[in-house]
Amino acid sequence: MKTSKSNISKIVIVVSLVSILAISGCVTQGSSFFDSLFGKVGDIFGLDVVKPSRQVSAIGVTDPLVIDRVWTLPENRVLPDTTLQVFMEVSNKDNDPSKQGYPKVNIFDAGVFKDRNGNKFCNSYTLPKSIDECGPNPITCGSGAARDNEKKCELKIGATKQIDFVLKGPTKEEIANVITKAKINYKVSYSYKGGTNYEILVVSYNEILRRQKDGKALTTNLIDTKGSGPIKIDVELGTPYVISGEPSTTTKAYIIFKLRNAGSGSLVGSAIEKEGGLKIFIPTELGAKIESPDFECSVEGADNVCKNKEEIKFFKSESEPFQIIVSDIIKLPEGTPFRTHLIKAEVFYDYELRGSAEVEINPIIKR
Repeated sequence: MKTSKSNISKIVIVVSLVSILAISGCVTQGSSFFDSLFGKVGDIFGLDVVKPSRQVSAIGVTDPLVIDRVWTLPENRVLPDTTLQVFMEVSNKDNDPSKQGYPKVNIFDAGVFKDRNGNKFCNSYTLPKSIDECGPNPITCGSGAARDNEKKCELKIGATKQIDFVLKGPTKEEIANVITKAKINYKVSYSYKGGTNYEILVVSYNEILRRQKDGKALTTNLIDTKGSGPIKIDVELGTPYVISGEPSTTTKAYIIFKLRNAGSGSLVGSAIEKEGGLKIFIPTELGAKIESPDFECSVEGADNVCKNKEEIKFFKSESEPFQIIVSDIIKLPEGTPFRTHLIKAEVFYDYELRGSAEVEINPIIKR
């Protein structure tokens, strides 16, 4: 097929226009883009002279409570209708003295094993279980739900608690006189409160003009500190900073929050409870008005305290992002070039670790 000169000209023009658009998109003012947890942040006024950096750090540990080891006596093998002991060691690896562990340990699936007296199969009992119902010893370590204010099974920082279960194997008839391998499935549940501190930078509009006139950049390091615990709170400001005293428009701060499971276990129910499972503290000196479809906000002391209205559900170990908009940003006092404001967030949840031990029931006695 032949191409006419007019068609060639049209192709050249189109290619040229595409090239111009591509180049212009790469050389916009302040061409460096800020990487965000939730995407790319584009250019805003003053980005050529205001260059904040952010130091992301984590304190404490991701898994405050851990299962150190699990073993059985006899080791991994038992004769029919005889006693089996299951031992677990649970340790508190946290380093925050204000948070002590109160684990709840239970065998939720014991397969063919019965209670210590051989009366009923363990799986016929409901949680929490007593010692005579395939429950743990000390009994306090299996009582109640994870969020139990009685705090009976106390596990202080650095401490290790040994918990044991006494079960009884099935009779030969109940396993048809066949060598049987059975799994004992257990879980360790606990309640926890995690947190995050995140700084927001507010820069005076006049300060940006002065910096542009002098040709000197404003650099400052902002904190993003995540506390201990498996559920982490990620926070991101929609722009690298907020402008105060901008003459043409009303400045707003778009703050995005997202939760994720960074631990080795599971969030109970795969959700954070509604009406206060997540609390966000935004200083009133940042802005006078708070908007969010997902949070109920009210003034408490020096902060706007925002609580989630509904359950925050997790999918593939993370929640969807939530946005809070702070408008009517308070103008900085005369002579104040910039100011940082600390956003705090707290999350309350129940968490659990799961595992299993395999035991062989052997009805054949070797001679």
